[in-house]
Amino acid sequence: MKFDTMKNPYGRVKMNSLQDLVSTHGGALKMLRSARPETGAPAHAAMQPQPMIPIVPQEFSSWDQEQEAWRNAVVLYDQTHHMTDLYITGTDAVRLFSDIATNNPKNYATGRGNQLILCNAEGYFLADGILCGLEDNHFLFNGLEPGCNLIRYYAETGDYNVELNKVPKSEAYPNGEARARTLCRFQLQGPNAAALIEKLNGAPMPAIGFFHMTDLKIGDIPVKALRHGMAGAVGCEFWAPFEQRHIIRETIIAAGKEFDLHCVGHRAYVTASVESGWVGAPMGAFFTHSMKPYREWLAADSAEGSLLLRGSLDTDNIEDYYFTPYELGYGPFVHLDHDFVGRDALAALDPAEQRHKVTLAWNADDIADLVKDMLDPEGEGYKPLDFPWPEHQMQTYRPYNAVMAGDRRVGVSLNSCYQRSERAFLSLAMVEADIQIGDEVELIWGESGSYFFKATPMKRIRAIVSPVPYSRVARESYRSKAA
Repeated sequence: MKFDTMKNPYGRVKMNSLQDLVSTHGGALKMLRSARPETGAPAHAAMQPQPMIPIVPQEFSSWDQEQEAWRNAVVLYDQTHHMTDLYITGTDAVRLFSDIATNNPKNYATGRGNQLILCNAEGYFLADGILCGLEDNHFLFNGLEPGCNLIRYYAETGDYNVELNKVPKSEAYPNGEARARTLCRFQLQGPNAAALIEKLNGAPMPAIGFFHMTDLKIGDIPVKALRHGMAGAVGCEFWAPFEQRHIIRETIIAAGKEFDLHCVGHRAYVTASVESGWVGAPMGAFFTHSMKPYREWLAADSAEGSLLLRGSLDTDNIEDYYFTPYELGYGPFVHLDHDFVGRDALAALDPAEQRHKVTLAWNADDIADLVKDMLDPEGEGYKPLDFPWPEHQMQTYRPYNAVMAGDRRVGVSLNSCYQRSERAFLSLAMVEADIQIGDEVELIWGESGSYFFKATPMKRIRAIVSPVPYSRVARESYRSKAA
């Protein structure tokens, strides 16, 4: 089969579309486990995939102190660089979101934030991100690249009176080019956050609802703020023009000394999602039949074309890697009282029969065995365990580990971390409906093998099925408000 191709500056043949890439590899799963020189990615990008949080240092103090600070004091997250901003403006903006997202259309309003949930026609999850209503008919979507791509696709191929302005995330390897964003973005989190915000603002933060917006000041600088939280306690995210980032950060650090403020680096930041119960960046179901027009529209060197599967899950059925929004805990955001992409498929599902999201608390003795094996020249050669994120995270990697009850595969585990505050290794998993809190299951730890990740012996790690979020503070003060 002949594909329309073009040459790129690195001398390779470049595929035009994601569908070209899938076809030339003989299917999506083969592509997701293979090298892809056809995308024309420069060598440094191919060998050094984008870290999850570019630019931000790995640590400011130490990752364990930074983890404990969001439970016991207050932390500052720098969220400026790792997500793309997409501005959507026009009289059809609300209609666009209503047509493509599962959320309640009544919430697309000025001063409101929404965790936008996008699905395909088969009812599988594709992407999510934060949508904020800035003014009438003017919205800001902030999230990873796939969510922005989907909004662009529907806006450009549908009959919508909207204009889009995309500000890409910062490149980790800019090759000498200057890094520039339109906005800087920070978040304050922890039990001392409210007192610090009051000091910075010169007045208490207005009493607004969860995921509502307000205007604040950081010293003399006005910022837009969204009330929400990560890692358990309710916090505040705020943004301002990029050029003001240094003075904002310095003002916060100076004012935060009396509140035991800690800046959070890359290593600790990526673990917050596990504690708060949010499954960060599962692979979207972009490879179903209904998504072929999207794959033909989307460039081969897109974020979706760069995904790499890893972990112990080894199956020839790509649907084993997909989730419904119910399985990811997004049931409260599915509103079937309007028509949207995937509505009929979701309406046909019984949420009670879907897999459900849980936390797996890994067995300490089995973890000790893994660490001992790493230090034994005559050991089994199990996949090494990293701290605090067991599987080194890049924006392109998607680790999927099988969860077993005896010989039956009952689920899949994704995001995992060591959580200092709990003295435990934890992971988020989607398990069958009959698996209950308190049950013991086994997580299969290892690599099934692909172009980038050689196969390893498999280690069964016992785990107790636990609530999500794992932290009682998170369950009672954060997720209840989000719902």
